[in-house]
Amino acid sequence: MLRGFQHYLPTSLSTNKSALMDQPTSTAGDPSIIDALLPIELMSRVFELSDKMSCAAAAMVCRRWSNSALDELWRSLPSLVPLLSLLGPLEDTDLGKDLHPDVIVADSTWEVFKSYARRVRVLEHNDSPDGCISTGLVLRIVSSQLGQTILPNLREARWNLSTQDTTHQVTVLSSPSLENLSIQVDGIDVRMMQRMLVSLSSLPLPHLRTFHLSTEYARGIDSLFNRALSTFIRHRETLSVLRLQAIQITPDGGILQAACGFSQLRVFEGDLVGFTGTNFRSALEGLASSCPFLEVIALSKGGLDSEDIGEPLTFVDVEPLLRCRRLADVRIWGDTLQAFEEEDIRLIGQAWPRLTTLIIGTRAEPGTEFGTPFFRLMEFAQYIPTIQRLACRFYYCSEHMPTADQVTARFKQLRVLGLEESTIPSESLTSVAEFLAMVCGPEVKFTSSENSWFTDRAFLDREGFSEPDEWDQVETIIRAIHRAQVGYGYLKLGPGDI
Repeated sequence: MLRGFQHYLPTSLSTNKSALMDQPTSTAGDPSIIDALLPIELMSRVFELSDKMSCAAAAMVCRRWSNSALDELWRSLPSLVPLLSLLGPLEDTDLGKDLHPDVIVADSTWEVFKSYARRVRVLEHNDSPDGCISTGLVLRIVSSQLGQTILPNLREARWNLSTQDTTHQVTVLSSPSLENLSIQVDGIDVRMMQRMLVSLSSLPLPHLRTFHLSTEYARGIDSLFNRALSTFIRHRETLSVLRLQAIQITPDGGILQAACGFSQLRVFEGDLVGFTGTNFRSALEGLASSCPFLEVIALSKGGLDSEDIGEPLTFVDVEPLLRCRRLADVRIWGDTLQAFEEEDIRLIGQAWPRLTTLIIGTRAEPGTEFGTPFFRLMEFAQYIPTIQRLACRFYYCSEHMPTADQVTARFKQLRVLGLEESTIPSESLTSVAEFLAMVCGPEVKFTSSENSWFTDRAFLDREGFSEPDEWDQVETIIRAIHRAQVGYGYLKLGPGDI
């Protein structure tokens, strides 16, 4: 019964395949005493905190341990392969892994398969050679189930799709108990995705809370995909998290209108293309009015194709979002994004008192004076004291660059400052370093990335620096200033204070 997980077992256990079901109940004491000392709930929690090898070994101790250990062992699958291996040995074919045509699956084997399928709560599928499953095998299982759901207790499914046939499996393996559905698409014809979304729309998914769809389709893809996606969203009345990455949301596509139907929406991410300033603002007004409890929002605004940068994105365009008072994570990206002024930053601080993450990004060419001048960091520190992660494309403005003694505000909780391809003249390294050292505490990490969009990549690496050597010098100066400040603080202490 542990086929597929035998590599987690010690050799002495993995060779005894029938031990799991044949092992007698422990008689090393009164079972009622054992039950009192280690109730099922506590035992399940113990196995939940254990690794798979420990759970596999515990499942062979006794029948009482077996159920709880197996529930945890099979709770999350890295692919369908371990489960399908229960039906018989799998072989690689041109269409994916499949049973040999001569294999006859006995009724007792189907019952074992169903019993373990009921344990699966989380499924992650990747269309790699090791994880790709033949659609023929899936259809064979469907026919054997006589209309029953294959994974009846599935709560979360994460699909990484790169073959056309797998889109059908997404629908077949979805369960009414599904709460989180994530689909990442690479290289699949848009018509196949459209059919998959139409099929998903007809399924009862009464508990679906999170839907995440990521594609690599270029801007300008057929609007039929948009309509199929908006239909699917409209049928999911329980959604609270909607992430649509690299999916064009056009004014007439219906996706944004569908999202506005969920007053309980907490997270929204989307790429709005082809919007003028007027209808972009109107769309955000509808979103803010319909979804007042938004906590996370990630929006971009651009043209209909990679050559069309669309109209500039300004603070006035996103001002309707100030009505969403619960926002704690805001990410705004524009093909051309105008810098926020001091009054804009002040209004943000007033409207979003819980704000901890803010990304303001743009597609402007490196080296151009486009973005936010460095001195605005003082205003971010003054008006948004709760900010912990801030990413923005900065540029150096010598006329307004304050000296160290002119810095009037310092970040209190900032931990990461993403510089988003910011550049500075080589002769201004010291002045920028002195300013940053005064505005940012020693615990702040400086990061940057190229074309991070509004993802967490803005806070995770330094690959995007246009001049990494110069930025290394800036960070070295900043650290030296912070060490000097600490040393000066010790010098000011009296002998009895140390």
